[in-house]
Amino acid sequence: MTGAPRQTPRRDSLVLTGADVNAVFAALELASEHKRHLAGTCAGCQDQSCSVCQVRLGDAEAFDRLADRLLRRRLAARPADSPGQAGSGGKETG
Repeated sequence: MTGAPRQTPRRDSLVLTGADVNAVFAALELASEHKRHLAGTCAGCQDQSCSVCQVRLGDAEAFDRLADRLLRRRLAARPADSPGQAGSGGKETG
């Protein structure tokens, strides 16, 4: 059995590997935190209810979803015999 056939990337797609995946994952994490910080310090509203805050929070959620997809793909691609790697998944704690 050879598994699923490889799909040819679409014109609007980009294949990331190795250090590039790590860089994109880190950038998504930082961008999400930044958007939430901006919404939390909004001068236009007190409760993150204005349209600008809603867009920022929506962006942060989109960044989180993409980071989660990257993490799931990375964990699925990791060989079963690499112990001790799956715990943090590249995310910082604390």
